[in-house]
Amino acid sequence: MIRPNLPERAKYKCVFGSAPPIDAELKPHGLECGTPPVSFRPVIPAGQDHVEVDLAVRSAETNKDFVSRSFYFYNCSLHTKCLSCVKSLWGCSWCVNENRCVHDTGVCNSSSVISGEKVGLLHMMHQVHIMGYDMNTCSEI
Repeated sequence: MIRPNLPERAKYKCVFGSAPPIDAELKPHGLECGTPPVSFRPVIPAGQDHVEVDLAVRSAETNKDFVSRSFYFYNCSLHTKCLSCVKSLWGCSWCVNENRCVHDTGVCNSSSVISGEKVGLLHMMHQVHIMGYDMNTCSEI
């Protein structure tokens, strides 16, 4: 990854939609920002599992945005069926014993988890064991 050539003493802010700007931290890989408090996040529209906002990086010195892109706030728990959960775009997984959709499989009370299509290496990183379940199991649940 190439880090942009940003002045080390300059200050930057991240702006998520209409939320107040958040201080960015300069890291070896680039800028890093936390997300706004829940009270400043947009409401996810009924019938959807996400909402899109503009994310801009702003110079604190000039108050000008110099880069922007789309950012998505999502909520896996809005999925109430296994198949819609594991097919979502957001790396959601299904806790089999609890019958619920989650982003963080560490909150499941057992290791019986059906990985979503977009999860990738998440389970290996968190050492979650998938006990013989896959997306085809969803049709049985």
